[in-house]
Amino acid sequence: MTRHFGDLRPEFVPLGFLVEEPTHGYELYRRFSETLAGLWRLSESQMYATLKRLEYHGLIESSAPEKGSAASRRVLSPTAGGRRLFDAWLAEPTVCSPRVLRLEFLSRLFFARRMAPDSIAGMFADQRVLVSDALGRLGESRGHDTAGFDVFDLALAFSESQLRSALAWLDADVAPALERDRH
Repeated sequence: MTRHFGDLRPEFVPLGFLVEEPTHGYELYRRFSETLAGLWRLSESQMYATLKRLEYHGLIESSAPEKGSAASRRVLSPTAGGRRLFDAWLAEPTVCSPRVLRLEFLSRLFFARRMAPDSIAGMFADQRVLVSDALGRLGESRGHDTAGFDVFDLALAFSESQLRSALAWLDADVAPALERDRH
């Protein structure tokens, strides 16, 4: 699965639930609806399309229902490759696009709290460094000529402002929430 800067990766949400516990699609969507639906806007049909993509890429597999079983639902579970990909996603900082940062970083924290709570402090620190470094690089690339109208420089200023806001959000909102959660 190729990643481009700014791409959202909703496939890690159902994959994370399946890493926690293999289940059928309807139950997975129910668990999503009760926990992350306020963050992600995925309809049931989008969830099933995402599951099909995960299966197509060999990241999840389904088992046929047992013969004579009353339930006709296929149980979905991650493959070894799907587990490795999810673990890598959980460990990597989120790209510094504010939209992706809000959705994926919070999703990563959600799963880390449930599966690897000892990793949260490191995740936060890594994310903060990545945003801070991106902000520094952006500031260096901005022009310093204020005499004219420079669309590129204005776009960079907008991005810089967004990253400053993301850094402030990490420090003022996320860090205290994580600290309260530890106690």
